[in-house]
Amino acid sequence: MSIQKCLETFIANQIIKKEQFTNGGAQLDLQTIQSAYGTAGPWSFFIITMVVYIILMLIGKWLWNSVVVEMITVARPITSVFQLIGLAILVKLVVY
Repeated sequence: MSIQKCLETFIANQIIKKEQFTNGGAQLDLQTIQSAYGTAGPWSFFIITMVVYIILMLIGKWLWNSVVVEMITVARPITSVFQLIGLAILVKLVVY
């Protein structure tokens, strides 16, 4: 299981716990639990995706320019973070 999937599951569980506590102490029924699972999945995916791209923007350009350019002779330095994000999206499209 990937780190991103583990973090999505953790955040989804945290969102579900928070939604269960806001029920005012009433008995939880099946619909309430299903609605909590229904909203937690997309939100946890969105949060983790944003965290991954923020980390990519913070250290990705430095890693590319200092490691990849030094190791691979045909690689050129990246001049902006948007090039790195575009490369990441392209790789995700090709891999999946």
